[in-house]
Amino acid sequence: EALHLCWMQVCRSDLQATMEIHNARLNAAARLGDSALVECCLEDMRSAGVAMTELSYNSLIGKAASVGDKSTATLWHVKMREARLRPSIITYNALIGCEAKSGDLSGAQRLHAQMLREAVQPDEITYTSLGDAAARAGDLGALQRLRSELAQANIRP
Repeated sequence: EALHLCWMQVCRSDLQATMEIHNARLNAAARLGDSALVECCLEDMRSAGVAMTELSYNSLIGKAASVGDKSTATLWHVKMREARLRPSIITYNALIGCEAKSGDLSGAQRLHAQMLREAVQPDEITYTSLGDAAARAGDLGALQRLRSELAQANIRP
């Protein structure tokens, strides 16, 4: 409700709704989990001629991933690529975390390999999610390989 009222004030004012304002609204709608409001935000962006940015997509991917909605997270990832935007560590961490939550070690490893091919450097969150996926899958070998990779990357487990 507060988000809607705030947006109405922007619409009624002389303020131009900038890309940043649209992204903030989209992020808030995604965090609320309000799919109707997300759609409204996306329509407002399209109507205003505001293109989605990496931040826009990451908001939608992150929310879907946080609730374990792998198909929606993947859909937004595909759309992000179609828009010729490069996924960041934030994108990959959300997607790998989603794979881990669902216990899909191969999916997490596939995304990890993809990020490395694209020269996106993994961080502690990436490795934690990969470890979670391996543990959920009961794959001791994957955990041992991950430990070696952490040592090579100079990251402490």
